Amino acid sequence: MRLILLILLSVCYADVIHVPADYSTIQEGIDAANQDDIVVVSPATYEENIVIDKTITLTSLALFNTETETIIDSLDTWFEWGTGQYDIINDSILTTIIDGSQPVNDSLGSTILIKAADDDCISPKILGFTITGGKGTLINRAYPIPDSDPPDTSYIPQHLGGGLFSYVTTPDVRYNYFYNNGS
Repeated sequence: MRLILLILLSVCYADVIHVPADYSTIQEGIDAANQDDIVVVSPATYEENIVIDKTITLTSLALFNTETETIIDSLDTWFEWGTGQYDIINDSILTTIIDGSQPVNDSLGSTILIKAADDDCISPKILGFTITGGKGTLINRAYPIPDSDPPDTSYIPQHLGGGLFSYVTTPDVRYNYFYNNGS
């Protein structure tokens, strides 16, 4: 009976992985995470292009309660109307930067790529980051050929999703500042 209770309790709680305390890069933290775990990223600039291939929560300290080790549901004030634009005023969002400007592979140049390894639909959360420098992920985009009989399709390679590219997923992307991304 105790063994069953212990197994149930261990399944019910998500592990919390801290970057850079537990792993030096965000990708290492994501790779170490299991389904439904939380990867918490401390303020710094992380020069990497990350791939999320499972349902996890990736968050900055902007939406993480360090005392209870839980996710905060919302931020009351994280931006304000400035001179003709919205300005981000949350320090954790502004100082936790994922910079994808130096991809190892030019065809995978999105700062964040979300795609399940086996094409199952995954639902990761990405909360409270500055996301910059993404060039986009190279895909063969389908275009219908007008007035073709029978109907036909043309495929043209294009870079899409500079800051974030999501394929067969339902991500929850909130409280992020995207700037200086291509495609």
